[in-house]
Amino acid sequence: MIRHSVRLAPSLTVLFLRGSVIVLLLLLGREDSGKLQASQPIEHLFNSQTLPPTLLSAPPLAHGHSHNDYLRRRPLLDALQAGFGSLEIDVFVFRENLIVSHLPRGLGRKPNLESLYLLPLLKQVRVNGGHVYAGDTSALTLMIDFKSPAKETLNTLLRVMGGYPELFLAEPGLPPPVRVVISGNRPDPELLRDQPYALKLDGRLENLGAEHRANYPWVSASWQSLFGRRGVDQLSAQERSQLMTWCSKARESGQQLRFWATPEDPELWEDLLALGVYRINTDRPKRFKTFWENRSR
Repeated sequence: MIRHSVRLAPSLTVLFLRGSVIVLLLLLGREDSGKLQASQPIEHLFNSQTLPPTLLSAPPLAHGHSHNDYLRRRPLLDALQAGFGSLEIDVFVFRENLIVSHLPRGLGRKPNLESLYLLPLLKQVRVNGGHVYAGDTSALTLMIDFKSPAKETLNTLLRVMGGYPELFLAEPGLPPPVRVVISGNRPDPELLRDQPYALKLDGRLENLGAEHRANYPWVSASWQSLFGRRGVDQLSAQERSQLMTWCSKARESGQQLRFWATPEDPELWEDLLALGVYRINTDRPKRFKTFWENRSR
């Protein structure tokens, strides 16, 4: 007996059957829509409108990072349409699944990592000949923010990743289509040593430096905690000097620096890129894409 159902999007319904989750992908206006073929573009998972294929095959905008991507109107799709190189997903372990959520409330009514991200990405990789973006071998990075205990969440993640070798395992000489960087409740780096995936940790400012790069290729910090809502031009001389030191250290060590909780300000984005901040954190992918296109003209 079906206990209840949740409509996540116009084309996605989740039925809850005595604790189990059944995902039905229903494409509007088609009686045979229960079967998605690998050749169908990813947007069919989210709506009934076919988008121009160039939107999903544009060269990736590596610097764009979709913060808390699952809160977008169209999770994953908005970031891919903008050509972003990375996106962020919060997860909890619940009933042996990774549930996508910022808070632990109502986890039984929320989608899991596979239905919201991995299955759509798998279909997109198959459409594009083994890559997320057609004609580009760059890996898409999923920053997965562990909200539940580190070891339990890591073990669940590794089990889930094992079902998607096409996403997470690389062909010789190429990066895998999808990389994972763990943030939040991060496990000890030793726990990552004997796994086959491109799975790394998101460091903090104390992890800047070449000696940390193998474990912490990314380094993230809260802009608001450090500088409030001010832009670079409003910082004191001492604050600017400290910021430049961090940016220089990241460049020298080959680590990708990111600040979260930054104002959605194109002037700040420009200043951060000029300083060498690699990942620009944003909750507005379309706005950042427009900014990037304008600065490239």
